[in-house]
Amino acid sequence: MIIILTLQFLSAVGFILFKETLSYGSPFFLVSIRMLLGCMPLLAYQLVKYPQSFKILRRGLIMPIFVAAFFNVYAANGYGLWAMQYTSASITSLIYNFSPFISALLGYFLLREQMTYKKMAALIVGFIALIPILFTDHIMTVDISFSRATATKLALLFSAASAAYGWISVKKLMVQYNMPNVMANGLTIFLGGLIALMHASLFEGMPQGDFSALLLTSAFAALISPAICYVLCGYVLMHFSATLLLFSGFLATIFTILLDVFLIGEAVSLLTIGCSAVALFSVYLFYLEEKGQK
Repeated sequence: MIIILTLQFLSAVGFILFKETLSYGSPFFLVSIRMLLGCMPLLAYQLVKYPQSFKILRRGLIMPIFVAAFFNVYAANGYGLWAMQYTSASITSLIYNFSPFISALLGYFLLREQMTYKKMAALIVGFIALIPILFTDHIMTVDISFSRATATKLALLFSAASAAYGWISVKKLMVQYNMPNVMANGLTIFLGGLIALMHASLFEGMPQGDFSALLLTSAFAALISPAICYVLCGYVLMHFSATLLLFSGFLATIFTILLDVFLIGEAVSLLTIGCSAVALFSVYLFYLEEKGQK
């Protein structure tokens, strides 16, 4: 549980940092820089410490690596950061937590992960707790049109769905293809960063402004996520289900709300706090049930 708490606290710090980096550049360009910087220490470590591990790379792994990179890195991070332009870090983190419900279904069918009645009950409670957030206009931090507000919510949901499928894809790389944790994350982060860079060059253009500040902020964000957080996620995946990993993201929401209030000074509604509290209780129930199955 300590690893999970550490992971989600760092994820919360990451959400705050990602929000702050938006003042320096466009979303997908920022994601590309952060990912390309973050993959360097992972791939360097793997190459120096376990150079023989790269021998397992073969043509049959190209598509599984691409799928994991596209969904877990490019789509999950890119569209989430795009939506964060119009909403707070805490709300982004909260809506992102729709991913475990998708992961539970995918994990059951694709990875044969067990789904007990208690786990299902916890997921249902958590899902119901999130519903009110989607039907309120208070999640936006800027005044935008109804269509843009709808696009923002859809982008967050797509980001959550991508994270669900993405982490299951990463787990398949580690379990079915015997790829080491650091290597699986390093390769997918690198490829996902390249895809985000292609997106930025085609649709966003290069940022205009203080590039040194952008690089410094992105480097610090990259150290937290992906460099540390993604490896911790891989460790959790080796011991628990992808659903628990994503479901524990409610802890990151709690931490993000606290950081939002005390560091950024953003107001947090009672609705957000209430939904988060109920969802957090459901996470605890899910964790107890999964731990009992080990």
